[in-house]
Amino acid sequence: MNRPNNHPYSFRVAKLFATYLVLFAVTDVSCLAGSPAEGNLLPESMTNDKIHQQHNIVRELAENKQENNNDKQIDKEEDDEEQATANPTPKPTVSLSPSATPSSAPTANPSASPSSAPSAEPSPSPSSSPTLSSAPSSAPIPYSRPPRVDIRYVPWIDLPADIATTATLLNYTYETWNDYGANSIENLNWDRLSRNEKMYAAILGYQRESWDCWQNHYQSLRWIDLDNEGIQSKQWWEALGWDISSWNKYDDPPAS
Repeated sequence: MNRPNNHPYSFRVAKLFATYLVLFAVTDVSCLAGSPAEGNLLPESMTNDKIHQQHNIVRELAENKQENNNDKQIDKEEDDEEQATANPTPKPTVSLSPSATPSSAPTANPSASPSSAPSAEPSPSPSSSPTLSSAPSSAPIPYSRPPRVDIRYVPWIDLPADIATTATLLNYTYETWNDYGANSIENLNWDRLSRNEKMYAAILGYQRESWDCWQNHYQSLRWIDLDNEGIQSKQWWEALGWDISSWNKYDDPPAS
């Protein structure tokens, strides 16, 4: 690259060099002329000044030469830098370690084979069609009975007078009280009792759950209701041999 000459050092050097030649010629003439005692044409003080001035010129010439060399070195470095920018290398530099910042896009060409670590064991193949049953299976839910009303199992003769009076209002007699299931009211669940019957049953200590369990024994409920929350007794009836037909009186009850 051709750079313009922005430094007028060549002109300065030429000027200093011309001055040096003039002084050298004058000094040389004085030396040829000899000492003042021998008829030197130049005074001694003038000769010393010229010599001193000559030394200064030489020193300045040396400094200018060094400065000129420095400028040439700077110009060369700038030229090399511009040349490198204008003509980049045909191949990029490949580093052996990846860069710290990952690329924003995934690899265009994935690996041909999967990773060596196997995936978790897959689930077995599902059946082509689900298994159909007439009714959902019952979970083995522990049967939790509501608290028993113990007064119901006290013989009639031992009942307190107020309890016997209340039992009478529920159509109990001496015979039906001592014979469990003999009173027709026990065939009704709680929801089918009248308001007064619920009030008398509550005086004896009953509520919905205890009446349906200990008095009605869930007999007035539908078969599908035996799995309702709070009841969940179908599995135990099935263990005794009951099913939907016998429960709904379409078949004879089981021997149990």
